[in-house]
Amino acid sequence: MGQLNDDALLRVVRGSNPDLTLGVECDDALRAILELHCIDSTHAEIGLSVEDAYQGRGYGRRLFHRGLAEARARNIETVDVNFLRSNIAIKKLCIEEGGEIRCRGGECVAQLSLN
Repeated sequence: MGQLNDDALLRVVRGSNPDLTLGVECDDALRAILELHCIDSTHAEIGLSVEDAYQGRGYGRRLFHRGLAEARARNIETVDVNFLRSNIAIKKLCIEEGGEIRCRGGECVAQLSLN
C-alpha cells in the first residue's frame, strides 16, 4: 500500500461515514486517526491508524482508550478490531483490554467486551 497525503487521508475519513472520528495532529498535519463504526445498538468496530513515522509515541494508545470510552458512553457492549497479524502494537492493546483474538492467515480480529 502506498502512503496517503493529508488531503487524501481527509477524503477517506470524510467518505467512510463513521459514527465517531478522533485524530491526533502533530507537526501541522493529521498523524493518527481512530474511527468508531456502530454496527447496531450494542456492537461496534474500531479502526485505528497511526502514520509510521509517528508510531511509538503513545498516540495510538491514547486514541484507542478514548475510542473505547466513547463506545462505553454510547452503551456499546462489544467492539471488534480488525488488524494484520504482524501489527503487534494493536494486538497488545487489545490483549490489555481483555480482547479475545482470532486469526486466520495474516488477518486477525479482536473482540472486546466493554461490560
